Amino acid sequence: MSISNQLKLRLAHIGKWLEDAAPYTAVDQRHLVEHSPEQAYWNHGYMMACADIMSQLQNEAGNSQTDTDRPE
Repeated sequence: MSISNQLKLRLAHIGKWLEDAAPYTAVDQRHLVEHSPEQAYWNHGYMMACADIMSQLQNEAGNSQTDTDRPE
């Protein structure tokens, strides 16, 4: 499955979870309050998401390189 499709599925899953478990997050913007725990957790989550995407891209690049290195 492509990285794009994986991200679409993750976004849909997380969006559904947020709607069900924490709908207030759509309007409650506590993560914008400087030095708040919510801001720290938001940034930590964003950092982990970026790390996850980087890992997926590196895996995809490695798989593409491996595929082109194989003799036909």
